[in-house]
Amino acid sequence: MVRPVFAALQNSTSRKVVVMVSAQAGKTQTLMVFAAWAICEAPGPMFWVAASEEACDEFTKARLLPLFENIPELARRMPTVRAEKTLNLIQFASMPLYFRGANSPSKLKSTPVRWLVCDEVDDWKAGSLEKVMKRVRSYLKSKQVLISTPMDVGSDMHSHWLQGTQTFFHFACPSCGHRQPFRFGREKSILHPEARAKGGFIWDVNDATRPAGRWCWAELRKTVRYQCETCEVEFRQAEQFKLLQTLERFDRNPTPEPGVESFHWWAAYSLWVKWDDIVCEFINAKELAESGNLEPLKSFVRETLGEPWMVSGDTADAEEIMRLCGKFNRGQWWQPDEQDKRRVTRILAVDVQKDHLRFTACQLREGGQMRVVDYGRLSTFDDLRALQERIGVANRGVFIDSADGNRQTEILRACVQWNWIAMRGSAQDSFAHKLPNGRILSRPFRVKSVDPFIGTSKANTKGVTRIEWANGPYKDRLYLYVLKGKGPLFEIPEDCGADFVAELQDERREPEKNARGSTVWRWKDAGNNHYGDCLLMAFVAMDASSFSRGVDSSPVEVSAEVISPLANKDG
Repeated sequence: MVRPVFAALQNSTSRKVVVMVSAQAGKTQTLMVFAAWAICEAPGPMFWVAASEEACDEFTKARLLPLFENIPELARRMPTVRAEKTLNLIQFASMPLYFRGANSPSKLKSTPVRWLVCDEVDDWKAGSLEKVMKRVRSYLKSKQVLISTPMDVGSDMHSHWLQGTQTFFHFACPSCGHRQPFRFGREKSILHPEARAKGGFIWDVNDATRPAGRWCWAELRKTVRYQCETCEVEFRQAEQFKLLQTLERFDRNPTPEPGVESFHWWAAYSLWVKWDDIVCEFINAKELAESGNLEPLKSFVRETLGEPWMVSGDTADAEEIMRLCGKFNRGQWWQPDEQDKRRVTRILAVDVQKDHLRFTACQLREGGQMRVVDYGRLSTFDDLRALQERIGVANRGVFIDSADGNRQTEILRACVQWNWIAMRGSAQDSFAHKLPNGRILSRPFRVKSVDPFIGTSKANTKGVTRIEWANGPYKDRLYLYVLKGKGPLFEIPEDCGADFVAELQDERREPEKNARGSTVWRWKDAGNNHYGDCLLMAFVAMDASSFSRGVDSSPVEVSAEVISPLANKDG
């Protein structure tokens, strides 16, 4: 797959090369080899731009410099003066190679370059790419190279990929000769919009692979194989290399923008990735999605399949929402069950308005279950405090929206006074979490401590715990998943009023065109979605306090001291 990419990088007709692939598929290594070729064979000023300066520094030190120093032709061109070889610049005898972070726009100005290499584009801050791409205008024979694992439909990477040739790589079935790309399943997806009846990865589901309803992974792995979409002949991974030898380029877009070549491949094309690992990852992610945790499935689609993510479907209507009614009335909590040892707790989620508060009182049960017990309107924070004490919710079980700029100081003052937890929605899709072992996890929320801004110094004022959450992923989860009756138990009272149900229908996901003409989906509301916002906060609280199955198999490291205990009548 890399050979056509190198051809596009070297020819004089391509002005932009876009490579959208899965994680750990050799994309950055491809760029490193291209950079080495350009320094020796086609010198010209080059920008290597990553998401941040820190990412650039780490990459240069750990991967790029060791490669250059071990290539004799490059080693002879390496500068001998220390000032000419830094983490920001290598001044070769033939050309300068600059390293920049997309988060530092000032360092991207006033330097025209011939070669622009943009690494992991979809990790960049919004708006950075368009600014960076203007750096090549001063050169007649310049080239822009974009490479990344995609995030969402309509993202920078996906949009630029659509402009190009949309090149896939097809293998020939040794049985029937039919050419086809490696494609994981049969359902339609963003890159494969047509469903099919056969083909893709298959595995056995029987008493050996799934005894007593639980997967036996060792037995399951033995059964994984790939099926031709035409003749249904099956291949094992031992035959993968023979299939890869038959690969041919297939351009799906007959009318690409002039000079734009775009390529796609994913983990199944890599000899070092086991097919059974791909299948096991999918099955685990699918089961977690059915329990309400969509993050592993998003990761599978983006990082393993190399496809942009999009949740399909419409929001729930009133009839679907009323099907969620349990056999209880407002004010009735789950009663203790001696046979059920799962943790149960009570929380209040509060949406702050100009002159009043909206709240939902919810009960959480370990495993991702939730009961909406009550909802309503309050006038003041004192009223909220009185309600909290009356229904037995712990201080750390009150989650209150703090995004209202006009009332933020008042809200944070109340959080300091009663040890409540502040909440704030974000336009980000995810937040990075660094674990003690150095591993980085992506989660749709983060927990931090903020200055309460109430006229006292940080030295003698306890910071306020604030949870920031990604609006898009949680709205996908609530409106396209939970309210459609999917996932763990979620129930509302039988005597739930029409006002509550109406507000849960106020959010709509609408298509719109971005600046490059690609279709993106945006959540929009008419301003009357307060109870929906309360439920979003309740699900964030569930994840942050590990009452769900979590947004990762490991609990949130900060949750023990920041969120827990949510102690109250339920324990």
